[in-house]
Amino acid sequence: MKEFKKIVKVKKILLILGIIICFIALSIYLFLNNYLKNEDVVYLNEVDKEYTSSDVEVTLLTDYFATLNESGKLERFYLVFDSFDNIFIVTLNDEDFNDLSEIHEYTYNDDIKEQESVIIKGRSKEIPEEIKNYALDYLIEMELDVNKDTIDNVVGKFYLDTTITNDYILNKLLIILIPLFIIGVLLILIDVIKILKRKNILKVINNKEINNSNHNSLCHIIITKNYLINYKPKLYVIKLDEILWFYPYEARIKKNVSERSIFILTKDNNKYNVGVIHKFDEEYENAYGKLYQDLVNILPDALKGYTKENKEQINEKFKK
Repeated sequence: MKEFKKIVKVKKILLILGIIICFIALSIYLFLNNYLKNEDVVYLNEVDKEYTSSDVEVTLLTDYFATLNESGKLERFYLVFDSFDNIFIVTLNDEDFNDLSEIHEYTYNDDIKEQESVIIKGRSKEIPEEIKNYALDYLIEMELDVNKDTIDNVVGKFYLDTTITNDYILNKLLIILIPLFIIGVLLILIDVIKILKRKNILKVINNKEINNSNHNSLCHIIITKNYLINYKPKLYVIKLDEILWFYPYEARIKKNVSERSIFILTKDNNKYNVGVIHKFDEEYENAYGKLYQDLVNILPDALKGYTKENKEQINEKFKK
């Protein structure tokens, strides 16, 4: 019985693949989440590359001086001043701007009490040349001592995009990882269902059946006293006394035989292709021939061969 279970055991390829996919998706998320939480935040004027986690202290905030619309995403560019009079370019969404509204109001109204500075965070991005030019014009209007030659020293090379938060990055990642994780779960479920279904089908096979069985390994068929068991490429357990008709069957591609099998029709009108072979050398042909002859010997009452008479009998039996 142990040998039989080993022969008909399903390969858990989809199960293993599903577990691997789920593990990879979960590992990527946990790794990135942990990395982002522990990532060093660099003050914007010390940044030397794009997409560095950065922050800026805001003591003054201007109106937005330029907009940029790329790929449907509207960015509003502002100038901010920190407590050391450094000037930075930042982008803010409506929510972030509202959080800084009191500082923005104080920037243009000396009568208002000075507001406490606020630290804003995001990711560094290289300042587009056109935005730099708009910033230059805006700073000149503010009567600050700046020109085209000094603008790089004034605003630096990078601006702060506050919309690229850790949550934003993780959400973008989840758009990829969630479908990947779902695929992994589906693969696991498919294999688990297949294993349980296979186990349920094989419940009828006991030690007594296996001890008196005939195994045709090349055709992947085991014939017991009461059952025909086809275990590759699909599992079929067919009661011998339920077989009504059987005959050799060939599948062809461009007139060339691609596979041979034995077609079986049972009394409840279920159809099966068993004993499938794709090799046609002497060894496989002999195994296939032996399988058919064994069925002829053990099924004396079944219809044998694809003949006009057999076909008419079957049509008459199952005629609606």
